[in-house]
Amino acid sequence: MKKVFNYLIYFLISIIILIFLIPKESFYNLFEKELEKYNIVVSNEIREEKLDFTILNAEVFYQGIKVAKIDSLNFKSLLFYSKLNVENIYLEDKLKDFIPNYIEKISFKSYLSKV
Repeated sequence: MKKVFNYLIYFLISIIILIFLIPKESFYNLFEKELEKYNIVVSNEIREEKLDFTILNAEVFYQGIKVAKIDSLNFKSLLFYSKLNVENIYLEDKLKDFIPNYIEKISFKSYLSKV
């Protein structure tokens, strides 16, 4: 019984360490490479990584023209759950005929399985 308990503790500790060590920045780099195919570039961003991956003050360019400024983008990925929040999106005035100039928040959530 004690051996089973020890294995369970080791397993839980391994899962916790894995959650902290998931390379969130490589997800972002893959996302940036995918955007480059469509001539979209994100620049001047400040990256922070702890348990979450956060990008602050990013500017979005399409074919060299600035189209938006994003105050905060937060990506959290745990084993069975991922969440992306984008807050305070300011679009250029040229786009106001198509979409609003200011978007307060966009959220995406993904669960591996629904219980």
